[in-house]
Amino acid sequence: MDDSELPVVDSTALERLRKLGGDSLVHRMIELFCSHAGAKIEEARACLKQDDLQNFGRAVHSLRSSAGNVGARILFDLSGRLERLATEKKDSEIRPLFPDLERAFQQAAAWLQEKGAAE
Repeated sequence: MDDSELPVVDSTALERLRKLGGDSLVHRMIELFCSHAGAKIEEARACLKQDDLQNFGRAVHSLRSSAGNVGARILFDLSGRLERLATEKKDSEIRPLFPDLERAFQQAAAWLQEKGAAE
C-alpha cells in the first residue's frame, strides 16, 4: 500500500485516546499535535537550510512520534522515511520529499481539526 492509499488519519488512534480520556483528551491531543508538529516542521525546514541532517533527523523523529499518537498515517510514514534518509545522509533524496511532508502535516492537521474534534 502506498501513501496515496492510506487514510490521512487512522481514526482508530483517536478512538483509543477517547477510551483513555474522553473527548477532552482527544481535543487536547489534537491541539498538541497541531502546535508541536507545526514547530517540528519549521525546525526541520531550518535544519535543511543549514544542511544539518543530524538535527533534521531528530526533528522528523519527534514529528513521527506526534503523528503516531493521533493516527496521522501518511505523516508518520513520511517522517520515518525522512528520518532514515537523514541517518543515511542522503540529502539529495530528502529535499524532494520534504514538500510531501509539509503537505501531509497540513492535511492531517486540517482533518483532525475538522473531523477529529467533531467525532
